[in-house]
Amino acid sequence: MNKEAKLINLNDWEKFGGGFTADSFYHKTDDSVMMKLYADFMPPIEGYNELCCAEEVANLGIPTAKAIEYITDGHRYGAVFERIKNKKSIARLLADDPENLDYYAKLFSDQSKALHSKKCDSTYFNNIADSLIAQINRADYIPKEYSDEAIAIIKNTPVCDTCVHGDYHIGNMLMADDRVLWIDLGDFSYGNPLFDLGILYFSAFASSEEMTMDLYHITCETYQKFFKKFAEYYFDKDVDVDALLKPYQFLTAVRYTAKIGHMRDDLLEAMRNYKK
Repeated sequence: MNKEAKLINLNDWEKFGGGFTADSFYHKTDDSVMMKLYADFMPPIEGYNELCCAEEVANLGIPTAKAIEYITDGHRYGAVFERIKNKKSIARLLADDPENLDYYAKLFSDQSKALHSKKCDSTYFNNIADSLIAQINRADYIPKEYSDEAIAIIKNTPVCDTCVHGDYHIGNMLMADDRVLWIDLGDFSYGNPLFDLGILYFSAFASSEEMTMDLYHITCETYQKFFKKFAEYYFDKDVDVDALLKPYQFLTAVRYTAKIGHMRDDLLEAMRNYKK
């Protein structure tokens, strides 16, 4: 993969979606590709790293969109990928077809268990625990009480060598005809699936109504119903899911804050709620 970003003309692209740290675009004249363009506060290397991760994830046999090239519009950096035709995320499927919530919850659970049970290539991918600790330690704007608590959670998490997505939520698994694919793989790592599951729990229970609708096209109530059904399929029946994942919900608020490079009021409130 070429580490020098190719300069693109943003006028050739049309935005169709966005999230915490990046926007998504379709090319106006080439329907075989799409682009993920990171926000200007994100490090330029993020796009390159995501391309490399996507290639290595595909080498593990995990289905994902083909990585194509590293790009910049002169200010922001990103990556171009294969455009998956006739695709919908689990989030969009839930929004369009809420009557089949149970089906999508089981599908997401089955695919997640397959991902989380696959041994990862630890010679290429990072240990997510080490990466998170380093990231949190660099974020000196996070109150020390909260960063210390987050690092303690990480250090007390059992060590695993299986795959974790790193940005694990219902917007990042796609169905396309008979294909199921994982996307947005820039934080793909090896480690304990609890780090992934905490993100899902956070997005279901700690996001605002406005943000949930904006990012996932559904209400908080629908996302929470989905999570509870997902949990029935993913976890053993004797697991207290709330007790297990609430620390990782808090950790997710801290890690998102560390990743975006500044403190947001909603994330600070999520941290405070955990510590009450």
